[in-house]
Amino acid sequence: MTVALNAGSHRSAAQGQLEVQDRLAVLKAGFLDRLMERCLQIETLMQQIERDGATDHLRGEIAHRAHKTAGVAQTFGYADLGLKAQEVERMWGRDFSPDRLEPCRMETERLMDAMEEILDRDMQSPGRIDEL
Repeated sequence: MTVALNAGSHRSAAQGQLEVQDRLAVLKAGFLDRLMERCLQIETLMQQIERDGATDHLRGEIAHRAHKTAGVAQTFGYADLGLKAQEVERMWGRDFSPDRLEPCRMETERLMDAMEEILDRDMQSPGRIDEL
């Protein structure tokens, strides 16, 4: 009877772990969906900056989207993306100055490139978190 109970508990533990991994995979897929939306939003904001200049509002919107990306990227195994997003948030936010506009643009382009690379690689099959 002890053997049967142990075998059952091993099976249920393994099954529980699979359920957790499946739930995390669903959360990661949601993160990737939001990442695509943010990338497109940042691209649109950058186009508006080209047209209208780096207004406080537009800079704040980019910084906000970068902040949201930085806040969760590492959770899903994208530490480098998180660091890039933190840098973009800092540059467009508290450290912005008009004479640093070009470096802000370049860093934002690097962030969008990193987002697109992740989306190209992981969007079709986000897989399990332990596969990262």
